[in-house]
Formats: sequence, C-alpha cells, structure tokens
Amino acid sequence: MTADDRDIRTQRLIASRRRDSADKLRRTLTVIADLSSTGERINISEISRRAGVSPWFIYNTVAIRTAVERATEEHSHTETRSSAGRTSATADSLHTELLMAREEVRALREDRGKLVRKVQLLLGGQLEHVPQEKLLSRIHDLERIAADLRSEGESERRRADAMSVQLDELQDELTAARVALKRMVQSASPARRTANT
Repeated sequence: MTADDRDIRTQRLIASRRRDSADKLRRTLTVIADLSSTGERINISEISRRAGVSPWFIYNTVAIRTAVERATEEHSHTETRSSAGRTSATADSLHTELLMAREEVRALREDRGKLVRKVQLLLGGQLEHVPQEKLLSRIHDLERIAADLRSEGESERRRADAMSVQLDELQDELTAARVALKRMVQSASPARRTANT
C-alpha cells in the first residue's frame, strides 16, 4: 500500500466518521426536541436509548449538551408554572419522585457496570487468544522498533545540526562576498570618476 493509498483511505475514514457523527447529532437533537415538545422528562439515559447513542456522546458534544440544558430549563419552567396553581407537593408524591430518581441512578450504575465488564471481557479475550510467546515477541519487536526510531532520530538530529553549521558558514561566506563586492564597487567608482574627468 502506497502513501497515496493510505492518505485516500484515511480521508475516506475521516469523511465516514464525520457523516456518522452528523447523523448521531441529528438523531439526538430530534429526540430531545420530541421529548421537550411532549413535555416528557429530559434525562440522558432516555435520550441515549432513543437516539441509539452513548451517554458519553451526549455529554461530550457541545451542541447536544446545550440542547439538553435548554430543554431541561424549559421543562423546569413549565413544571414551575403548572405547579404554582396546585397545592404544595405531598409527602407521598415526593417519596415517589425520590424512589424514581433512585431507580434511575441504580439503572445507570447497572448500565455502567455492564459496559465496564464488556470492555474488560473484550480486552481479556483478545489477550487470552494470543499466546504468551507471541505477546513477548511482539513486545520485543516494538522495543526494537522504538530503539531504531530513537537511533534514527538521533542521527537525523546530528545531520540537522551539521546542516545548521554548514548554513551558518555559507551565510558568513555570503556576507563576506557581499562586503568584498561592495569594496570593489567603491574602489572602482573613484577610478572611473578620475578617468571621466
């Protein structure tokens, strides 16, 4: 594979990732708008589930995070206005909301635990299928490559230093040549003036 092929492949991958991100962004913003318009409670796990994206994507995408904050703020203002006409919340309703919040936290912790276990299993599975000798061989290869790269870097640094010294010498020579040329022109000028007179 040539460098041009790698560049083309890289550009295609980047374009594909951008399209995928734009699609995720569009889906997530649509879900947020739908939840907001129906007056449903705005929460990250529900948005994540409906849009088919990870909570990490929601938290780390500025446009989505801003939309969630705006929708949550609108939802809280709507709830405040609607509850202003009602009597204060009863102990039972507060208890119910507390139980619902605890259940949501428990579900989120469960989801996080499942994801952590999946990642651990995947990494462990990948390492288990590779024989120890092969892993050690790969580590030695990588160490050798790193040493070679360090050596190449050092030789390139020495070469750059030598070229820098050579450049300084050439600049000094050029300056000296300019000074000599200027003196020659100046010394030739009085001779011409006397010859012309």
